Amino acid sequence: MKVKAIKIKNILGVESLEIAPGKITVIEGKNETGKTSVLEAIKAALKGGHDATLLRNGAEVGEVVLVMDDGVEIRKPVTKDKSDVSYLDPKFGRSSKPQTTIDKLIDALAVNPVEFLMAPESKRAAYLLEAMPLVIKKEQLAGITDFVPDGHAFDVLEKLNKKFYDERTGVNRVLREKKAGIENLKKTLPEEEQANIEEISVKVKNRTFDLQSVKDRKAVEREKKIAEFSSSISACRDEKTRSLDAINKEADRLIDDAKNLVS
Repeated sequence: MKVKAIKIKNILGVESLEIAPGKITVIEGKNETGKTSVLEAIKAALKGGHDATLLRNGAEVGEVVLVMDDGVEIRKPVTKDKSDVSYLDPKFGRSSKPQTTIDKLIDALAVNPVEFLMAPESKRAAYLLEAMPLVIKKEQLAGITDFVPDGHAFDVLEKLNKKFYDERTGVNRVLREKKAGIENLKKTLPEEEQANIEEISVKVKNRTFDLQSVKDRKAVEREKKIAEFSSSISACRDEKTRSLDAINKEADRLIDDAKNLVS
């Protein structure tokens, strides 16, 4: 939601003021002209509690009204004895717990961003993430991982990064252990056995090469036979075509002879 209109009457140094803030609104003026009063009035409308000092000197009733772009109206009248805020939604009507509703929509940082600098360092990260509501969905990581923890997108990415890092570390550790085990096993074998192992490895490699050579020769022979069959089939088709042509010519000749006999 964005604030569409601000109406202030008899609050601190402001007797009557109505503004329609834009993306950036600058409040300027000389000292003691009510600049701070405007900010305090807005904060008062959004904060709970009663503060009689907000009432302008000599006034019986003051009031701050915030109108949102969706039609919601937050109204806070101020007297010497009480300040009852109201929250009116054009669709759902008046809220029975207006301050609770306002608190859910607006936090301290929205009212005064300087609160971020004044907040404890341990909470600043949480405040910053709240100001950037980012979400990662499971389908966005399809094909990468099925593990998508709940939480802010930055938290999710951090957890995924830790998960992948831990998995890679574990795999590398197992690989190092396996390699070390193989090397230790080799050291326990007699030199003759080590030589046999190397010889077997060479034979396996040569056997693999020989098998591939056999496969290559068979592939060549298969292609050659296919070519021969194709040639034979083409020759048969040509012979069949020539035979049919001869039969057609002989049939035409016999028909012509028959016609001549009849005439």
